[in-house]
Amino acid sequence: MYLNTEAVFPYDMQARAGFFIDNAHMSDAGQDRIGEFFADAILNSERQTKFDYSAFLARHGEPGR
Repeated sequence: MYLNTEAVFPYDMQARAGFFIDNAHMSDAGQDRIGEFFADAILNSERQTKFDYSAFLARHGEPGR
């Protein structure tokens, strides 16, 4: 299974900055966001449902907003 982790972070560089220390390394907030993302993906897999990015953002809030 492939999931695009990029989709759970804002594309706007200023909004994105809080999730990253530099271009390649996440801050604690970024690590938390990825943890939430994979927890949802794993639970959906166990329920045999496809991961829904829009539903994830609706439940966890759109990043940077």
